[in-house]
Amino acid sequence: MAWRRFRRPRRALRRLIGRPGPAMPGRRPPGPALRQLQRANGLMMAEQFAEAAQLFHQLAQKALARGFPQAPQLTLRAAEAYFKAGDRERARGRLLAGLEMLANASRWQVLRHAGERAIVALQAQGDAALAAEVRQAMERWLAQAPPLPAMRRASQALPARCPTCGAPVHPDEVEWTHGVPLCAYCGIALTANASPE
Repeated sequence: MAWRRFRRPRRALRRLIGRPGPAMPGRRPPGPALRQLQRANGLMMAEQFAEAAQLFHQLAQKALARGFPQAPQLTLRAAEAYFKAGDRERARGRLLAGLEMLANASRWQVLRHAGERAIVALQAQGDAALAAEVRQAMERWLAQAPPLPAMRRASQALPARCPTCGAPVHPDEVEWTHGVPLCAYCGIALTANASPE
């Protein structure tokens, strides 16, 4: 009877192997929000920007209402889609709102890189006025930031797109949790092999 105390209960084993966590893509069907995000990213790739913008905006509002950390990036993605759809005013509103969310959350590194990328894109599109407006807002927000440490870089290349939701991956904005790079849009691990230097 002594052997019984070394047996692992079956229920505990099922708990360990039977319930994949959110960082294990492909193991369970995606929820409605993830399907909507996949659809929005697919629409961006198909250059159906107006419809993609609406989906990103809806996702951002839901994420914001629930306090999810993906809300700023989804808002910025909506801004990008609105710009590509030719809706400058909505794009401007979403762009400034997304950057301000990052500032309010003290996510200074991500704010700096997202803002710089937005300014470069606006200048390339010939929208010097909005680029200047974003630059002024960035200076105001970043004045509150402590000295920013160097960003961690992946020792292995990150994918160009998230394998789960299809969103673009910007290595300078990837946030690491317990040594794992997470997608800024869906929050799922980008790769099992990458680790910060």
